[in-house]
Order: sequence, then C-alpha cells, then structure tokens
Amino acid sequence: MSKEDPPPMKSPPTFQIKVALIGNVSAGKTTVVNALFRDKFGEVSMKRTTAGINEFAISSRNEWALVSDAPRDSHSVLKEITQDNLELRTSEEVKTKRFEIELDEALCDMRKDTQLVVVDIPGINEADMSKKYKNYVESHWNTFDCVVVVMDGRQGVNTEEQVSLLRFVKSNLESKKDVPIVILCNKIDDQDDEEQEELVLEAQREVEKIFGVPDRQKSLQEVLQATTASKETTNGTKKHKWKKKNTKPSDQVSPVFIPISGVTAFIFQTCSNMPLERFREFDQKLIAKLGRDRIGKFRWKKLSKEDRIKEAHEAVSDPEGYQAGVADSNFDKFLMVLSSLVGGKTAQEKMIQNQIQVSLSTISSGPGIVEKLETIYSTVLALSLGDSEAKNAHLSEIKSTFWRLYKGMEQSCFAKEKSSTTLNSFGPL
Repeated sequence: MSKEDPPPMKSPPTFQIKVALIGNVSAGKTTVVNALFRDKFGEVSMKRTTAGINEFAISSRNEWALVSDAPRDSHSVLKEITQDNLELRTSEEVKTKRFEIELDEALCDMRKDTQLVVVDIPGINEADMSKKYKNYVESHWNTFDCVVVVMDGRQGVNTEEQVSLLRFVKSNLESKKDVPIVILCNKIDDQDDEEQEELVLEAQREVEKIFGVPDRQKSLQEVLQATTASKETTNGTKKHKWKKKNTKPSDQVSPVFIPISGVTAFIFQTCSNMPLERFREFDQKLIAKLGRDRIGKFRWKKLSKEDRIKEAHEAVSDPEGYQAGVADSNFDKFLMVLSSLVGGKTAQEKMIQNQIQVSLSTISSGPGIVEKLETIYSTVLALSLGDSEAKNAHLSEIKSTFWRLYKGMEQSCFAKEKSSTTLNSFGPL
C-alpha cells in the first residue's frame, strides 16, 4: 500500500465509551478538551462560548477507518462549532453534533471494537436558558461512562453555584448511574500562590464532605501508583503513554480531585510538536504567558518580538521543557487518571456491562420494545463472545425483563377491558 492510499476500511465500532465534561459557564471545559486533543477544536473566551453539545468520537491516526466518515481536522471543526455557537447562543434548542476526529496518540488503551467519545457540554448554569443544559445532563446521565467535572479553582467553593454543581453530580450518581468521577479544579496557574492553594484545599475538603469520602489526595496517589508511564520516540518526538499496573487502587478512588492549569496544559500540549512557522500564528497572549513563565518576566521584556517567538518556541518544543510544562500544569496526572479509569479491556468491559444493566432497568413497555430488547441482545452477544457464563447471565436478565414487561402489559390490558362499559354490559366475568 502506497503512502497516498487510505487505510483499509474496517467495521464500525460495536461499543462506545462516553466521557462527559460538565461544569459552570467559563470554568474552562473547552480549554481542557483542546488540551486533551492537542489542538484547538473548540472556541475559547473569557465570555461563555460553547452553545451546542459537541461529541468528539476519537480514532488514532491511521485507524480512523473504524468509522464510515473521514475524520475532521481541527480547523474545520472549530469553524463549524464557532458558527453553531453564534446561531445557538440565543436559542432554546439543545443541539448535539458528532465529530469524527483522529489523534496522533490514543488517550488510553481501547478495545478494538470500542471507540472513545468525549462530550463537551455548555455550562449548566447558563443564564436565561431555562436550565436546558442541566436538564440535558440529567436526562442523558445514564449514557455517560465517566464524568469529568471542571470547576473554576479561582472561585474555590465560595459561590453557591460551585457547591450546587458538586451536589448536582452527587444527586445523579445516587439516583441514576454510578460512574467514575474526576473533578478538575481548573485555572490554578500559579501553584506557589498561597491564597490559591488555600482555595484548592477548601474545594477538596468540600468534595470530601459532599461525596462522603476520605482524603482525596491519598485517593489520587492510589490511582497514580496503579498507573505507569512509558516513553516512546517516533520521528524524533518523545511521546508518553500510560498503562495500568497489576496493582489495583481501592474502590474509594472516585471522585478523583486534581488541581490543574488548563491553559498551561493547552499551550504545551498543542505547541510542543508545532513547527516555528505555525507557532508564529499561535495566540500571541498565550505565547506571552509562556515566555513570562519559562523565560522570566524581566528578560522577556528586553527581547525583540522575533526573539520572543524563537525563545518561546524553543522552550515549548524542548522534550524536557514539554514534560516540565505539562507536569507544572498537573495535566499529566489527569491523563494518567483518565487512562486508569476508562482505559483497558477490563474497565471497558465493566462499563459496557453497566450500559446493558441500565438499559434493562430503564426499558419500559410500549412501541419499539422488541427492537430495544433485540439491540440489547445483540450487544450481549458481541460483548460475551467466547464467555458463555457471562452470556448466559445476561441472556437470563433479558428474558426476565421481557416477561416482566409482558406480564405488566397483560395485566394492563385485562384491567382496561374489565373496566370497559361494553364488556360489562354482558354481565359479570
């Protein structure tokens, strides 16, 4: 196969794992998404920007043919989302779009038949929006397999909206589906700032109080210790991959609490492999932040515009500088935690089984019931291939669900007919 030939087509993925990002307006959710994808896919501003629900279905480079549509590049995705934001900002409509994208590096180990989907959801406290995004999260909670909560760390828990956000997540965990939770305390751009550090500690204590869990710092260390980092070098570029060790963290790791600087992570994640000419076109404010942080404010002021660009580019493209920058942002910890919670065959099989359980528990009688059961049945067969014990257990649940619904409909029909005036005119049954 020549370099110009596209990769061979494969069957679409049977399963998907959804990671949802939720938070309040301007908490930095889209910045976190851009840092994850190492490019600018979503609009970022001090004002509220995201106005539509965007699903990013991820394939690794040269494996995008798992899907029928060719992957979209960041420029075209950003252009479309920006236009959607303008149209939807004053609309009551909740609009969801799915974008097929490809990444040079997978975010975590995935089953061959499973695709990772990251869902970027607008702020659930949007003003004048009739709680439409909050309602969306509530109604779609059962479709999520992991939820990343992005908080504005500069506010700590000093606002009712921040506390309400945490209580909202806890309520959905208890009343709906229990999923792993990662809480990112974002905008911690100077970890040496004592006042900021105190706000982070207050937020961590509030998380422990609301969720009724012990020390979250210890919980984070458990996850990190159960994850190992490996380095790979491709075309002279060092890459990091995270995999689970044999050691297993306790069941009390969720919610995991991590203070991060999303903007610092975005700068280093995006620019580390960027050629100088493209770097010149990067956001000048972010280049200035990079320069002041890495080169020093005093020296940065003395440099010419061209020297600033060159030295800032050298600082971010140096492999050791990149690793230090991502580590300073704490984003490396987030990547490790995400890989630990949703990566690997065992975790994903458990999540898919959870999807089946939820589908069975929430299915109700009415039109389309047969088709819904058939879909669940097909999912069970695909998941349990070669595992007769697991398959039989799931099939037994499907049968029980079917007969439960059947008897319910039967009783409903008899009750309806029994109360019929026409039937009663014939005398007692």
